[in-house]
Amino acid sequence: MIDPQIENARKVMSALTASHIDVQFDASTLANPAKLIRVKVLHYWLDLLTPEGGIDFAELRGRAVFATMNEMLVPVVGRDDLIALKEVAASKPDCDAKHKQDLKRLRLRG
Repeated sequence: MIDPQIENARKVMSALTASHIDVQFDASTLANPAKLIRVKVLHYWLDLLTPEGGIDFAELRGRAVFATMNEMLVPVVGRDDLIALKEVAASKPDCDAKHKQDLKRLRLRG
């Protein structure tokens, strides 16, 4: 989950570039609410999300969990928040099937 402020978006872009991740978008894309950008990195997908309008990023950040990426601890959205975000995405008419699949998997893992 990315805080959709232009200053933060620029930092994210710098981190991705420094990690040799090929990005096909610019910082202004991440500086908007309700974005999902999928980036292919080696054998996995990295989903960059910005919260819907009305969702407080600071609250999400406060409930984040940490994962290790390239030997660094990185805060990632917590499971309950991820389910809530996926539910919002899945309810939209133009929903990507991936959101519905992700939501189903998250609920199965209870």
